[in-house]
Amino acid sequence: DMGHFGRGVIRVAWFAVVMPCLLLNYFGQGALMLARNGAVENPFFEISPDWFGIPLLALATVATVIASQAMITGAFAIARQAIEIGYFPPMRIKSTSDQNSLHIFIPRLNMAMMTVTLAIVVIFQSSARLASAYGIAVAVSMLMTSVLFFYWMMKKSGWPKLLAIPLCAVFVLLDSSYVLSNLMKTFEGGWLPLLMGAFVLTAMVAWHRGLEKLVDRHLEYTEPLVDFAARTSRAPLSLVKHTGIFFSRTGTMAPVPLERMADMLHIKFARMVIITIRIESRPYVRAEKRLFAETIGTNILKIEVHYGYQQAINIPATIGATLAEHGIDTDEALYIIGHERVIAPPDPGNVFDLMNILFAILAATAERSVDRFCLPATRTLEIGYPVHLQD
Repeated sequence: DMGHFGRGVIRVAWFAVVMPCLLLNYFGQGALMLARNGAVENPFFEISPDWFGIPLLALATVATVIASQAMITGAFAIARQAIEIGYFPPMRIKSTSDQNSLHIFIPRLNMAMMTVTLAIVVIFQSSARLASAYGIAVAVSMLMTSVLFFYWMMKKSGWPKLLAIPLCAVFVLLDSSYVLSNLMKTFEGGWLPLLMGAFVLTAMVAWHRGLEKLVDRHLEYTEPLVDFAARTSRAPLSLVKHTGIFFSRTGTMAPVPLERMADMLHIKFARMVIITIRIESRPYVRAEKRLFAETIGTNILKIEVHYGYQQAINIPATIGATLAEHGIDTDEALYIIGHERVIAPPDPGNVFDLMNILFAILAATAERSVDRFCLPATRTLEIGYPVHLQD
């Protein structure tokens, strides 16, 4: 919510509306419990008069819908950030607002959440049986928030360690006691958030680790871009009178599709553009700091594009002006991208092989680069090649 509406709005809403209402409601329920010596089944509904039962039910229903919507939009925002920093496979993201880039919809994630929700309803059958799962989820979330707060204070805030450590230790110890007490409810339904968290964490680690191994594999059978430019300038290759736009993860090594076209098809482009996409740890990168371009040799232009983790990637729109400055017609340029077919070990012998298999499954279902980078389908060529992952 803070990411969508801003800190000021959330602060005013909390202190002016939410916190006073919560205190009044909880104090009222507590007073009712004391007055009836604990003989209360539904204190929230019983503190109101009988005639207000239906309106209160409608209000509770609306609050439930709003809370679920907040969870859905929060999941979309977190998933997008994880995708941009390389911890989750790319998925199709739809923008739902022309004014706010944070208003997004992820169909695949929405379908997954719906499926999990229906499965939980079938398994637990009542909200009362979810109490243990809810308790563990909240306690672990509080502990992780305290741990991240401690990291921020130590690395980002500039607070002295003598002040940061005791302050955070209080929160960490308090939250840890909540987690330990709730872990006793693991077999009463508390296993659900632990299982879901373990699955998501495993998928994120497998994806990030797999991307790093892909880069290592590329470094093994590609050459530095400068060496490639020197080699192809002397080689008798057929010249394509177009500009070829390629993508490189490292920015220093020649892209695999570029080398494949030179070595297997014996062709080269009259001009080549090598694009490297960098995702910053900040949410937004200003336009004047978005692009860095340099020329290699006589016909290679290298462009490094920087995005914030909250910004949508649109390569044609971002590099159009830079290409025009270098005399490149964007309507004639061809985008050539690599399509890696990840091959995992057929006989897994350790946990790392299992991680490679999971990465291969995720890679097979990930969004294609042509869609993620908003490339024109009629001027984009995909070159597939296998990549073997083996520890």
